[in-house]
Amino acid sequence: MKNTAMPRERPTPVRNVEKPSFDLHSLFTALLGSVVLRYINFYYFKKVIASPQWLLEICRGMLG
Repeated sequence: MKNTAMPRERPTPVRNVEKPSFDLHSLFTALLGSVVLRYINFYYFKKVIASPQWLLEICRGMLG
């Protein structure tokens, strides 16, 4: 039982070493995504509050 437990404990440090890089990548992705979403939301709400016709112009431009 103890001999089987030791090899199971050894791979976990390897996984813990791999996790920081994955967490760093996911953290960077989440941070970048949150910043982009905040910028888009702020810009969107600012434009909508400032001029609602801005959305209509974009819709007309996309529809042609």
